Amino acid sequence: MPDPPTHGVGIVVSTPEPIDEKAVTVPGKDTAQVSGNELFVENACDSADAVIITGADVASHILPMRDDFDPTLTFRAAILGSGLAAFLAVMTQIYTFKPTQVNISGVFLVLVSYFIGTAWAKFLPRGDRSEARWREQNGQVGLPCLKEHSISVITATAAGYVTDDTAVFAAQKLFYDLPLSAPTVILGIISIGLFGCGLCGFMRFFAVWDVEAVYWGSLPVVKTLQ
Repeated sequence: MPDPPTHGVGIVVSTPEPIDEKAVTVPGKDTAQVSGNELFVENACDSADAVIITGADVASHILPMRDDFDPTLTFRAAILGSGLAAFLAVMTQIYTFKPTQVNISGVFLVLVSYFIGTAWAKFLPRGDRSEARWREQNGQVGLPCLKEHSISVITATAAGYVTDDTAVFAAQKLFYDLPLSAPTVILGIISIGLFGCGLCGFMRFFAVWDVEAVYWGSLPVVKTLQ
């Protein structure tokens, strides 16, 4: 049996060490003066001829180390995420019990949230044009940023998996005639979602931070966000 490949011999083997997303610098500039767009352009130029094979290649060349240091949890992100989550959950639930399946892609949610967020920033009052300071800090912080856009899309996408929970309650109602109240179903779905988020938090060491933790099916959504 041939020996397993080692580092520096034959082929390049990626290391399991996570990539430090905050350690990207542009030569000739102070780190504090480099914006996220400059990091994106710099990474794109270096990755023009790269061959993508492993998850480490994706993390190094396709996904830019961009951080604009904008707020993530804002009032607008919560409203957009909740609205899109309700829309996706209702549409998914309706077509679950129909013979024709209709899937709403994550790219569609990205585009819808972008247009709604841009319209929000354009037509609603801004903090520098009115006396309501809370609008500047919570309801209106300018154009949608990358983090704010991402959190709303993640919230909406998570609602699309609610059919796995409601299928259990539907089976209890249809086949076993067990009484189910609306608070029981709603609180049950919320508790399952919170448990799943907590479980993902425990597994983030190898499911998120590892350099090979690349989910290839989500790359179109990630690139659309960028």
